Amino acid sequence: VWVSTVANIDYPSRQTTNSEILKSEMIEILDNCKSMGFNAVFSQVRPCGDAFYNSSVFPWSKYLTGTQGIAPDNGFDPLRFAVEEAHNRGIQLHAWINPYRITNSSSDNNKLASNNPAVLNPGLVLTDSNGKMYYNPGDSASIDLIVNGAVEIVENYDVDGIHMDDYFYPDAS
Repeated sequence: VWVSTVANIDYPSRQTTNSEILKSEMIEILDNCKSMGFNAVFSQVRPCGDAFYNSSVFPWSKYLTGTQGIAPDNGFDPLRFAVEEAHNRGIQLHAWINPYRITNSSSDNNKLASNNPAVLNPGLVLTDSNGKMYYNPGDSASIDLIVNGAVEIVENYDVDGIHMDDYFYPDAS
């Protein structure tokens, strides 16, 4: 099962810093997966150059708390919680990242956290004709950033896999 976080498609249902709401929604998703017999969840943990986990590379996601860079309450780490709860149910938890996409809308370009790598390293960024921002997949520094972000997940979380999914690329305009 793929659990989308971008634009609050699946999780969380609305942006909140409330750790109890975030926990209960993840439990509901995982309980539903278990009751339907699924054995693996691919949770989108980096939808737009941000993170659904405590990262030293990427800021907290706006799709989680409403403002990029703002953490959930009480030191809550959604990825750590999801991994533990999935494993408690005999379900694998895979971290799904969109490595290149920085913004899902040009209206988000001026809402990036000050510690966002795109703000800190604007030379890594490409902007398409619609104004959406992406890390340049042909730039070695962008590749290093993406690899470092994936390594951080593997080193800090007991995930069962890392999945890079990006068919969103700047157009030729």
